Amino acid sequence: MRRAYPPLEGQFKDFQAFFQDWLDIPRDLPIAKVVNALTSLNTIADRAEREKEALAIYKRAEKVLRPAFGKPVPRPSWMSVFENEAVFVDHHGRLVETSESLYANDAPAIAELFQDEEDLSFLAVPREDVPRLSDSVTHRFNFEALGFAVTPQPSAYGAKVLALADKLTELAVACLLRSQATAYTMCHGRCLPCPLP
Repeated sequence: MRRAYPPLEGQFKDFQAFFQDWLDIPRDLPIAKVVNALTSLNTIADRAEREKEALAIYKRAEKVLRPAFGKPVPRPSWMSVFENEAVFVDHHGRLVETSESLYANDAPAIAELFQDEEDLSFLAVPREDVPRLSDSVTHRFNFEALGFAVTPQPSAYGAKVLALADKLTELAVACLLRSQATAYTMCHGRCLPCPLP
């Protein structure tokens, strides 16, 4: 975004007040132009730079879409860019449209299992930013967080292992209680006053 629209303060630092106050040049680009810049992210060759620029734009859009004082925000005209264009950077670095196969990556451990699936896309956003974006951005475009989309199911083998672990725990507790009773008897010369469970 900064390559396409370089900021004024870098070149005209000494004249910033002149441009902003006297010529009414806004300090920031209008949000509609910023969102439209998403459509040309594929011109950025460096994947990390592309993801960084996309995240900055997502955050700016989120700020505009965030309800103020509990009042919903009316639908802005630039929402159609998010709805109809490939503007979401996925974990492969591709620009993809919103679809049923696009997920906000709030569960990296689960996403790692599906990294090589070409049909799935995980939004290339750091995990700590997913909750904030989920409230305003991802919710409006009907793609869900991965943690809610995937429910781990224990396998039959896993259920057997859990049952075995429960049985071993039960035996270990019984063994410890017997050891405690024997130690008490040896120290005090009599049995424990209350029966063991």
